[in-house]
Amino acid sequence: MSPGRFAAILRDQLKVSQGDFWETIRSGRPAPRPSVPLPAAPPAHPAWVIRALKHQFGMSENDIARLSVEEARRYVAERWSSPKDAAPP
Repeated sequence: MSPGRFAAILRDQLKVSQGDFWETIRSGRPAPRPSVPLPAAPPAHPAWVIRALKHQFGMSENDIARLSVEEARRYVAERWSSPKDAAPP
């Protein structure tokens, strides 16, 4: 499971902080809910963008992680809209 998905489950479904979650696992005592205000999830690349970057354009996960959400979308859109024999941007 990705760290972003784990954080989203804690924040949106369980409504506990990561510290409270692990303390509950360790101690077996219920976590106080709602917990301290939890940070908003960072923007994430949509699955279709990741799929295109990895499988169509051969990018590694590290390369993808270095791109902002907007940069990744723009890269895919530019590559999809350019002629097949054109060099990558």
